[in-house]
Amino acid sequence: MKKQTPFSFWRNEEGRAMLASLSGGGLIVICKVWAYFLCGSLAVMADMMESLVHNLAVVFAAYCLWVSHRPADRNHLYGHGKIQFFSSGLEGALICGAAILIWVQSWRNWLIGYEMANVREGLILVAFAMVFNAILGWFLLWRGKQQQSIILKANGLHVLSDSVTTLCALLGVVAVSFTGYLWIDLLIALGGAVYIFYEGIGLVRASFSGLMDEADLKVDQVVRDVLDEECAEHNCTYHALRHRSEGNRHWLELHLVFKTDASLAEAHEMATHLETKLRDQFSEPIMITTHMEPAKVD
Repeated sequence: MKKQTPFSFWRNEEGRAMLASLSGGGLIVICKVWAYFLCGSLAVMADMMESLVHNLAVVFAAYCLWVSHRPADRNHLYGHGKIQFFSSGLEGALICGAAILIWVQSWRNWLIGYEMANVREGLILVAFAMVFNAILGWFLLWRGKQQQSIILKANGLHVLSDSVTTLCALLGVVAVSFTGYLWIDLLIALGGAVYIFYEGIGLVRASFSGLMDEADLKVDQVVRDVLDEECAEHNCTYHALRHRSEGNRHWLELHLVFKTDASLAEAHEMATHLETKLRDQFSEPIMITTHMEPAKVD
């Protein structure tokens, strides 16, 4: 296997997608910071803080994505793929922290008192950020599904949700500019904080599921359907089935039980055939370990 270098990784599809996320996210943060200092909206502030925290998390996610592609070594016999779950967990925790900070800061600004100004200029910047975020989010989600990358998919979903909160901020600024009711701005900022917190909890939950090897019921059903069909056809049975996912790769192991008169060559041929059938069911790589054993004689 060709040794991976930091530069070679950033030239592949996932690396380029992450670089696009980093550069695009940086542009979005600049636009939102500028918009907030122009118009002073609490809703825009909430959206700005969420984007800032997200981009800090993306820096760590980029590192995790690079590490996840490193080959197995003597210290990590199963490879480095599980670091992807640390990435999504950290991002979720940071998002939850940002949501709490947005809630506190919004109430603080409201109690102190504030005014909105330069609404038109702020709206232009917020609208640009919303459209750009939507395009970037769909691209990351598409690339993540194509590459079976949990980091890119989580990043894409977050960027898309960010475009939704930006839309809410945009509508809030428009509503305040037409009605003059500042409480609308506060309400949208607080609602955005609740939504962001919910999204963060979801990422943390997904991270724990991956780290604890929580079974994917859809994958389990696909595997059992293939095993049941093939074992019935070739007169053998299976047990001790276990499987887990790393986001972009599956690990599967099982015991195959053959009749006592089956030769080792026949059992090996059947196991190879079964492993091929299982691999055909998945678009991402799957590592299969099969233990062959004779049936117990009564």
